[in-house]
Amino acid sequence: MTTDPAIATPVSKIDVKPLVNRNQDNVTNKMEALRDQVYDFFQQACAAEGVDAVILKSYPFTVPAWVTFQCWVRRSPEEQLTDRSTATVTIVPREFHQYEHVINLEIEEGSKKKKYLSIVELDQANVTALVRYMLRRTRFDIFGFKHVRARWWELWLPGNNVTRLKKDWLGLSVPILLLVGVLAFLAVPTLGFLIDLIGTTYSLRMFYNFFFVVLPMFGFFLLALAIGLTIYTRLRKTYFLSPGKPPLEPRRLLRMDSWQALVRDIGAEGPNVKDLVKRELAVCPIEGVHFGDEKIWYSGIDGPEEREQLVVTFRRAIGFIHIYSYGKDLYVGWDAHLNAGTWIEKQVAAGLEPQTGEYCRVNTIEGGWHVPSEYDITDANCLIEWIHAAVTKVTKLTLAEYKIDQEIDFKILRGERSRVVGTRAPEEDDGKSGASGFMSRFKREA
Repeated sequence: MTTDPAIATPVSKIDVKPLVNRNQDNVTNKMEALRDQVYDFFQQACAAEGVDAVILKSYPFTVPAWVTFQCWVRRSPEEQLTDRSTATVTIVPREFHQYEHVINLEIEEGSKKKKYLSIVELDQANVTALVRYMLRRTRFDIFGFKHVRARWWELWLPGNNVTRLKKDWLGLSVPILLLVGVLAFLAVPTLGFLIDLIGTTYSLRMFYNFFFVVLPMFGFFLLALAIGLTIYTRLRKTYFLSPGKPPLEPRRLLRMDSWQALVRDIGAEGPNVKDLVKRELAVCPIEGVHFGDEKIWYSGIDGPEEREQLVVTFRRAIGFIHIYSYGKDLYVGWDAHLNAGTWIEKQVAAGLEPQTGEYCRVNTIEGGWHVPSEYDITDANCLIEWIHAAVTKVTKLTLAEYKIDQEIDFKILRGERSRVVGTRAPEEDDGKSGASGFMSRFKREA
């Protein structure tokens, strides 16, 4: 008699991949929200003071985030005489601390610089006082910031302690035991030298003989205890605590391909053409492609310029679609890049997890460099062909709809692939020294 094998019930797999989880509640997203709030504070302060200044903020997924305020105050009826000042607010994340962010402020006034470190509260009143001071409408540089300790000796300020960990007293006691043990050994010859210097008596000789025996034993015991604790702390299990990372990677772009055209006489149709491109992108046969509008700023002839572009991402590939009106003509184009930016972990604290008592290391994330591979190029090629097909399709339909007789070259302007694969971080090249670093300045670039 035979029996059929039992049908196994499917069991859901547990995710144990060695990857930092992506989430929306990470400290980097909170840092960007605070950056936007500080940016709004500066705008509101300028509006209240009736001035038009330069206010800039960092691009998305830049760690640390920052906001810059620049103004030139005319000190006389002549425009050539200006009092120039700049304030840069830098927001530094502090995961699992009492305060999740600290703010560093640097003010440049001519050749002078002032720094205000580890600010933990920055509200509209603080920013308004700062703006009034930089506009020279008040002489007081007291802004009412709340600080925490930035240096170990600032004992009069509160600390910004890690809230998720307790002190690891075993690990902290090792250097103290080593120091006291070494001092115990050094005390024997030191006492002998002092006794010989001041002369010997029976009581001093007995004192020296006692410590000559006791101190080495005590020092040996402390050193042995320190070595034992060192071995124990090295062998104990270590856990890791990570805050997660944002949905997208930081941007460190390597330019690849592009295409552009200037279509005559339809400059007013820019919004409609852009909507058509978005509809074409929405019908996407590739899983994992995301797109949306993004405002950017850049340095123009007369100060910063701001415009909006359409961003399309697929894995490490990123494309920017530009549709702008130039008078009565319409500029349509795109440029594609490979993003070599990535998030990497960095240890910021260590201690004992309060509930379990296990040794734990707290990690933060910061921007790093990913060396591009051939597969990254393949993903970028796929995104490039898809973007080009969508944009050129809309362009051709627009030409037909408005009966525009214009020769347009729809060929992609290809970039050099061999200079992208395996590209190292620029800062690695900055570390070159000696003859190799000097000769690299004369390397042919093209």
